Amino acid sequence: SRNRLIKVFGGTVLSAGVGLTGFYAIDSLSNRIEFDRGSQNNQVSIFFQSIRRSSRTLVATTLISVDYKLSLRGLEDKDSEEYNNAINKCHERTASRLLELCRK
Repeated sequence: SRNRLIKVFGGTVLSAGVGLTGFYAIDSLSNRIEFDRGSQNNQVSIFFQSIRRSSRTLVATTLISVDYKLSLRGLEDKDSEEYNNAINKCHERTASRLLELCRK
């Protein structure tokens, strides 16, 4: 139903917004902190790096999920050419996002 779609979409957008905000805050903070290798503070650096990687992954997977939901919305016949074109384009965007995520 339309209300369910609005709730799912709203929740997804809210999650993405929170994730993006957290990601940029952590990314900004971790870029400002410089640590020497081998020091005790290196553990803190590793901690921030892991949060940054996890945040990037969260943002990328949220964007991928939203992309699939919006791209395939209203396309119920999985055998139609329109559905196949939409899902193929979505697969290509997903592959690009995942490749970019792996490169960072």
